[in-house]
Amino acid sequence: MRTPRPTGPRVERLHNGGFQVLGLPDLSPVFSTRAKGEQWLRDHLQKLPATRQPRDRACLCCGTDFRSDGAHNRMCSSCRLRGQDIPAAVGLATASSKLRRAARV
Repeated sequence: MRTPRPTGPRVERLHNGGFQVLGLPDLSPVFSTRAKGEQWLRDHLQKLPATRQPRDRACLCCGTDFRSDGAHNRMCSSCRLRGQDIPAAVGLATASSKLRRAARV
């Protein structure tokens, strides 16, 4: 099972071996170590407006509190992973009260 990639502010390794902060409105410089990138992220995260900063939210499925990357992130990682195990057809069949049947030829 794969862990979903984070979408909020985070430090990512670049193809050239450096590190850069992604998920912020401003582009960060390239850092030689992850620690330097994380320090830059901590310093700049405090400058963001409160509405743009990651905060704790309740998961829509299980109700547990988790650190959310933004309004788009409303389910905790374990519930998101559990949802990946369900085939797409099951979600479609249960989402609608009417199922379309293939036309008979």
